[in-house]
This record gives sequence, structure tokens and C-alpha cells, in this order.
Amino acid sequence: MLLIESQGLLVKKLQQKLFELSYNTGSVDGIFGPRTQRAIICFQRDNNLDIDGVVGDETWKKLFNEPFPQPLAIETPPSQEKCFQIFGDFRIPGWKEQSLVKCDLSEFKEELKDVFFDWMTENDKAFIHNNWFGFMTHKSVASKFQEAFRNVISRGLHKQIKTFGGCFNPRQIRGGQSWSTHSWGIAIDINPKWNRFGQKNFEMSENLARCFEDIGFVWGGRWTGFPDAMHFQYATVR
Repeated sequence: MLLIESQGLLVKKLQQKLFELSYNTGSVDGIFGPRTQRAIICFQRDNNLDIDGVVGDETWKKLFNEPFPQPLAIETPPSQEKCFQIFGDFRIPGWKEQSLVKCDLSEFKEELKDVFFDWMTENDKAFIHNNWFGFMTHKSVASKFQEAFRNVISRGLHKQIKTFGGCFNPRQIRGGQSWSTHSWGIAIDINPKWNRFGQKNFEMSENLARCFEDIGFVWGGRWTGFPDAMHFQYATVR
């Protein structure tokens, strides 16, 4: 099942259809809010569908008699102000289950097997799981992260990656009120201990940073004032 985008033309199409069927979504404004979700739940109940408030394949097919439209591939990073529109609203129930996927790094397992979580011990490996190797990220950027790590390996820079500071973490930016790009799982932190936020004599090498920048990621080490050299995000503008 797929979670419908929180804003945009698909949501307007959904709201208009529900309105035509006498389900109250409020305004046809392209924002998947509580009233739209309640209308979906009522529609699902009336049509003997799974009642979860999530617009997946079956709900969409019942509404429109057509397959759920697949999201367009994201070829370039959007501006940070458009993250809610592009990546959805992580505060909506079901978003996490429908939007996050495994970023499979198993082809690099040998080179990255010793990377551990920054806040744990060296025995707490970051990418090793029960039956897979990698981390969870937004489905729209999983392939971008894979390409970036492929650059790291092919350029022989994997030994520079010591610790992993995480990817998905819904929170506001440090010292601000806007949401961090970690909230959508479109950013990762590498070697946080040696590249802390605001640290100007950081350790992150230009060569390692370019492995991600060449794919389109924005590197926080280039931010003036308060650099964030551990941080790589698939969105422009801080």
C-alpha cells in the first residue's frame, strides 16, 4: 500500500471525489488533514475496506477504478520548504509505514561492517540487522543513498566512515522551529563525534563529501556561520 502525498494535485483529486460521493473533507485544498482522513475512514467502512485512514491501492481503486498512481522519481533535490509537499507529512498516522523503506547496502557489507552507531559502543553495528544490511530511509531517496555509498566504496574512502548518526528522526532543527530534514528520512549524519554542529575545524574530508554531493546531496559542511559537517541531506537550502 502507498500513503498518498500530504499535499498536491492527487489530494485535491481525492477530496473532490469524496465530495462528489457526499463525504465531508472540508475544503478541496490539496492538504491531507484530519477531516480528509476521517472522510477516508468513513468511505473505507462503507465499502468493507481495511479501516486505517490510509489511501492505498485498494482504497484508490475503489474510488477511481484505476491503479494508484506511482510517485514520480525525484531526480534533483527539492527545496527544503517543499519537503512536506514532496515527501509527505510524517505526522500523519501511517506515514512511517508507507513512506520508509530499507536502504539496502548489502553489496557493501564487507566494507561497511564495522561502522557503528555514534551514541553506542563499537559493538553496536549501525547497518547490521537480523536479515538485512543498511538503514531505513524515505522510499524516494533510497536509491540516491545507495549511489552515494557506491561512490564511497569505488573511491576507496569507506575507512573514513567510522560512525553513523542516523537517518530518520522527526525533530526540529537545532535552535530553530522548522523541521529537520531527518524528519522525512532524507538526511544522514556521518562521524558526528568529529564533525559536530557549529564545529569549524571539522574532520570530514572534501573527497568523502563529494561522494554524496555528486549525487545531489547538500553537505552541511559548506554552510557558513554554523557548519554541520556530519550532515548530508537530499534537499536544498537549510
